[in-house]
Amino acid sequence: MKTETVVGLQIKAGEKVPIFPLPNAILFPHVELQLYIFEPRYQQMLEDCVKGHSLMAVSLLKKGWESHQEPFPAYDVVGVGYVKLSIQNTEGHSNIILKGIGRAKISEYIQRDPYPIAKVIPIEKASESSQEITWRTRKLSKLFTEKIFRTKKSSDEEIRSFEKITDPEELSDIVAFTANLDYHTKQELLETFDLKDRLDRLIQILESELRLLKAQDNS
Repeated sequence: MKTETVVGLQIKAGEKVPIFPLPNAILFPHVELQLYIFEPRYQQMLEDCVKGHSLMAVSLLKKGWESHQEPFPAYDVVGVGYVKLSIQNTEGHSNIILKGIGRAKISEYIQRDPYPIAKVIPIEKASESSQEITWRTRKLSKLFTEKIFRTKKSSDEEIRSFEKITDPEELSDIVAFTANLDYHTKQELLETFDLKDRLDRLIQILESELRLLKAQDNS
């Protein structure tokens, strides 16, 4: 078992990062993604990451990937993180938790076998602190708190912790990760680099989810 907390870890331009292509997972910054690793090549990737304290990226496979041969078509914008927790079972398979630290764009693949490795370019966070961002963040926080209260999927302590999130980037990533959306729509959110646009889109999504929840309550 490996448990690790990494402070100040950053994605460097041109950094070589192992790429984990998946059809049903997206790693957002600020969130923890649970994954089950069983293929030998990705077990090797995990072992190399753990030994080297390396970063790992998750790349969503594109629609129709099943009809292609490897390497399967995947998105170039990826979530990058580090292995926060890794537990290996008796069969040699592993349950891991990836902690997202940022977005990046794949510039080129430098290895495909036994597992993909690519050079990446970090996508810098927006440094906006305008009133427009502030009120959008407050509105999104209010909607998100109402959603998790209605769905009763979080404890009172977790709800209070969500209410304390004031950083718009962190809040938007957590909301996008937990939203009831298909993975390709979530990929669109991962690729929405403009913070204001991302907040607006998430506000629309949560308002739609809440309308549906209220309709179900009244039916």
